[in-house]
Amino acid sequence: MTKKNYRSSSLITGILFVLALGLLLFSTIGAARAALVESAEYETYVHTNDLSVAVNYEGDDVVQAFLGKDAEGKTNPWAPGKLYRGSVEVENTGHIDEFVRVVVHKYWKDGDGKRTDLDPSLIQVGFASGWSKIDSTAESETYVRSAKLTAQNAADMITSIKVDGSIVNEVEQVTEGKIITTTYKYDGMQIGIELEICAVQTGSKADATLSAWGKSVS
Repeated sequence: MTKKNYRSSSLITGILFVLALGLLLFSTIGAARAALVESAEYETYVHTNDLSVAVNYEGDDVVQAFLGKDAEGKTNPWAPGKLYRGSVEVENTGHIDEFVRVVVHKYWKDGDGKRTDLDPSLIQVGFASGWSKIDSTAESETYVRSAKLTAQNAADMITSIKVDGSIVNEVEQVTEGKIITTTYKYDGMQIGIELEICAVQTGSKADATLSAWGKSVS
């Protein structure tokens, strides 16, 4: 299992660490299906020796954790409308029990960057049981794990990814004489999924998660 590990340190606000990481899953979407390209960027903002977290997944990269490989060892193609199941875990690799929050940021992009004119809600990310959604917009969803994540233990986090099949119906048609040209709105676009993972140690005062996230967890 591949593991990306990070450490972070206490802040005077009572949030004992904030770890932001970009877990980018890029997929070129065609009319029916397309090849998938994956890249990942991870960035920590605060460091410590007390708390640490890891993101774990099977395979060489996150994409293969969901799409898998064919008989020739190539990553399987991505098909809009199909639910892909996989496993991305969050692990408490430190020595202090903690409560965990995950913000999932979703977006479309092309070679020039993010596309704000396309609908990010068509990108669907499924979470394991035990996570509660406390906030949601078209661009992001926020989840809090109900139970504490004990030191040196991992928990299931992302369990599925899907691009709504309705994107194949998003077309523009141009008629020139007897020729009708159909252009797929999402053709050539890529999806981005960025995770922001935060935690509060369970030893903090009872309302630490309420103060930090607006959600009491106990």
